[in-house]
Amino acid sequence: MLTLFSPIIMLEPKTLSGVQHYMGMAYVYRSVLALCLLLGGCTYCAAQERYFPPNTFGTGQWAEAEVDRDTYLLKKLEEPPLFRKAQNPSNEAYRFLWLRTFHNPVAVRMEVQPDGTSLLTVKVADGEAGFPRTVKKLVQNSTRSLSRAQTEAFQKKVTTEGFWKAASRDRGKPAATDCDGWILEGLRSGDYHVVERAIPNTLPKNTQIVQSLGLTLAIELGQMDIPENER
Repeated sequence: MLTLFSPIIMLEPKTLSGVQHYMGMAYVYRSVLALCLLLGGCTYCAAQERYFPPNTFGTGQWAEAEVDRDTYLLKKLEEPPLFRKAQNPSNEAYRFLWLRTFHNPVAVRMEVQPDGTSLLTVKVADGEAGFPRTVKKLVQNSTRSLSRAQTEAFQKKVTTEGFWKAASRDRGKPAATDCDGWILEGLRSGDYHVVERAIPNTLPKNTQIVQSLGLTLAIELGQMDIPENER
């Protein structure tokens, strides 16, 4: 709780109207101070909101640019920071952020439930994910249930594809301007991991993990109707 202490104003004997004037000014000063502190606190909280742990994609200009882009679009998709959920070891979740340069950005989030089933949330925003950013708002938001068998099959695929051991970012390679951004996050047993790749039309070998798992979430489980030439 924030308590504000106003300064004691020493007044020499004056007319009643003069005293009222000083008291009124003191009230104004206190109000302005309270407003400034409140706004400053809100700005600080907003600035502290993070969607990825520090240095997730390395350090330097390109790494910061990737974090800024992903954070901006996740906010536009009205998605929560996922890595914070790893503070509870019982949580297990996966999220695919699909940033196609000339198409709507997509987020598909799978949250495993205590009974072994899961909830799959599919979100789509307007505009194009590439530069310049034209995304303004969320235009699609739907959630569906996945069976225990579907959930277990995806969990097994995450492990067999080597997601937990894959590098978070291509070493020494910044995000390409003419490629789509494919970002897959996962958390289980208190561990959080993210793999981000810039994928051109010809898929290099190191992008197969996020491409395979991402399309499983979006197309197979999310039942998104996206033509082959837009994937």
